Amino acid sequence: MEKGYFGLTNLQMNTLAHLENWYFCIAEMKVYLKGVNDIVHNFKEHYVTCIALFVVFDLFTSTLHSLTMHVND
Repeated sequence: MEKGYFGLTNLQMNTLAHLENWYFCIAEMKVYLKGVNDIVHNFKEHYVTCIALFVVFDLFTSTLHSLTMHVND
């Protein structure tokens, strides 16, 4: 059987390359899941603030709208 790098056969080299690809795939998935987890955690922490800001913005725009409607009359 023909030996390649480090005295490994082609089959062993292919298996190592395959395992390395899986390792990087799993590592990337872990980073992605950590990012999703951070987003969910931050949302849980700040959703009250987000809702309050939305309510204030909604009140502001509706007030602005009613003021402009009276000016146009």
